[in-house]
Amino acid sequence: MKSFLMLSVFILGIAFPGSSQEADAPGGPCSLDDLHAGDFAAYMDTNYTSYLPDSSTISRLCEKLRETEITVVLGTWCSDTRTQVPRFIRILDDCGYVYEGLTLICVDRKRTAGDIDISSLNIERVPTFIVYFEAREVGRIIETPDQTLEEDLLRILLQ
Repeated sequence: MKSFLMLSVFILGIAFPGSSQEADAPGGPCSLDDLHAGDFAAYMDTNYTSYLPDSSTISRLCEKLRETEITVVLGTWCSDTRTQVPRFIRILDDCGYVYEGLTLICVDRKRTAGDIDISSLNIERVPTFIVYFEAREVGRIIETPDQTLEEDLLRILLQ
């Protein structure tokens, strides 16, 4: 039975190449436009649209977000990135965030970011959302939030 399952998976992989593993975005800086293009676009559009942030948390969060800079390190191949990054962008949009304060860095499966040295960011898992206030890191959300993204962001900014 085990041999049959392995053979079936192998045959499906040949019959439907790319269905089990989509192309990686190359490591390096990326933009919101990049997230709305290529293989990642379907995840971006679906998870952005379906996510409904808590309105009372959003109303408390928006003013605090205006004073922050945020770096997001993501891998378009990562299931947590595919879920959490679109939701995060939805929160920023709902708050009218000024995107000049947002830095997006794509990493490949080896967690390298092309010509960008991210070793000082100590990235172990993606996505990692790093929040800065007055050029000082004040908190991170790594992979998935403890509560929700908006609640975790508010908790970080109220510290």
